[in-house]
Amino acid sequence: MKTSRDFGLLRGIAAFLRVMGWIGLIVGVIAAIVLPFTPLPPFLRWTAAFLAVVGAIAWFVPMYGFGSVLHLLLDIQKSTELADLQPTPK
Repeated sequence: MKTSRDFGLLRGIAAFLRVMGWIGLIVGVIAAIVLPFTPLPPFLRWTAAFLAVVGAIAWFVPMYGFGSVLHLLLDIQKSTELADLQPTPK
């Protein structure tokens, strides 16, 4: 019979990646809000704000996605392990 494995460190890494994704998105949105009010030339202000949003999205999607995939794989492993532990009817 299999013994249950916790994978606590891997769950922590997955949660950390998801949190880092959200932090990057929030920082990018705040930068996009603040940048148009800086003393830069107008074209540069709006370009920097646009790039801040694009960069935030480019950071958020892979970080949050990879963290979610790790959580999904761990849930599948746990479900498979629980199914193996149940007795089969004869």
